[in-house]
This record gives sequence, structure tokens and C-alpha cells, in this order.
Amino acid sequence: MSTPPHPNQPPIVFGTLSLCHALEKLGFGPCYHPLHVQKDKLKWVEWAKVLQGQTDPEFIYSILEGFGSALDTPVTFVADSIYKAYPNAKYILTIRDPDQWEVSVRKTFLNPFPELLPVFERAQRGTLTEEDHEFLDSRVPNKQGVWMLAARARHTLKPGGSLQGDIRDELLTHNAWIKELIPPENLLIFDVKEGWGPLVRFLEVESELEEPFPKVNESAAYKELAQF
Repeated sequence: MSTPPHPNQPPIVFGTLSLCHALEKLGFGPCYHPLHVQKDKLKWVEWAKVLQGQTDPEFIYSILEGFGSALDTPVTFVADSIYKAYPNAKYILTIRDPDQWEVSVRKTFLNPFPELLPVFERAQRGTLTEEDHEFLDSRVPNKQGVWMLAARARHTLKPGGSLQGDIRDELLTHNAWIKELIPPENLLIFDVKEGWGPLVRFLEVESELEEPFPKVNESAAYKELAQF
């Protein structure tokens, strides 16, 4: 299933890597994942443009062309723009224990790269120093927007917030935002522990799969994502 050219046949937006595998097994692949962005760092430039206001649906269609679904960063951090492009899509908000999620985020993203946190925070605030620019010049073009997006992708949603704090609250804030943004009839609130049942019914798939619901080591996958 390709990403459709108009909002009447939209992709489906998800939230976790396990769900990505489940989605593909149900026939909604390929699934756009953060690792696609990591493998082609210039994709950060395109998503940064969306974050900075280039929300024309045709532009978003071009980014997601060839994909049948999408999940996680950076899609979830521009969910309003995604919804504008695909108002008839079915969206799934994955829920998890906020405290466990905070532990995972700190272990996967924050603790391994303490020297980068100040750069990410300054990028988000628009106060990069000359040394920061030299550092970012070695990465990708459009560095200001790219690294502002990178900062948000590290679970800082509040302008001027700190990457070191309020991580648990940011998850709750994000969940509330999605619930307000997406009409209830288009939104499934889903815990992967529930397995195939709710997912199959919501997506109107004919039958459940006999195999177990996918369980992916997301910490390992995101450590790969974090290798800049």
C-alpha cells in the first residue's frame, strides 16, 4: 500500500516500533520509521521545514510517498500538520506507563550524549553559538531547523523547556494534545499489550493473525537511531 496522493485515502500514523511491525504484517506497509530518517539525514531537512511552517499537504505527501503508514519521530511531533494533510486517516495513540517511559528515554537518548544536550537546547531556542554552528556544519544543511527538530524529537515539547526535566509530563501533554487534535472516531488509544484484537477491529482487517503480536527491543533500535 503506497502513501496515497490525496487525503481521502490516507496513511495510518502509529507510535511504536512493535506496532510498526504489526502494521506491516496486516498489509499496511512499508511503515515510515525514524530509522528511515536516520539512514538519510537530509530527510531531517524536509521534516524541519514542516516544523518551521511548510505544512502544504503536497509537500507532506512527497515526504511520505511510497509508504502505507508512519510512526514515531518526527511524524508524531508534527501531528497537527499530518492531520491537516490526512484528515480522514485512522490514527493510533499508543499508551505506556509514563514512569517507565521516562526511564527508557533517559537511558536511550539523554544519558549517552550529555555533551550534546546543551547544543540541542540552544538549537530549540534559536540561540546557537558560533561553535555550535561549526559543530552542526559537519552534519547536514539547514542546521538550525534540523537540530530544533532533533531537540523536539528528544521529547521536549514546551518552548524553552529543558531536555533534562519534565520528560514524564511531556508524554502526558503529548497524549492530551493528540486526543484533542484527532476526532474520537478516527483515534484508537492502544496498549501493545492488548495484542491484535483492538488493532484488527479498528483497521477493519478481516481476521487476526495466529502469530504472536510483535515485540521489538525498542531501546536497541533507538540506540542505532541515536548514532549521529
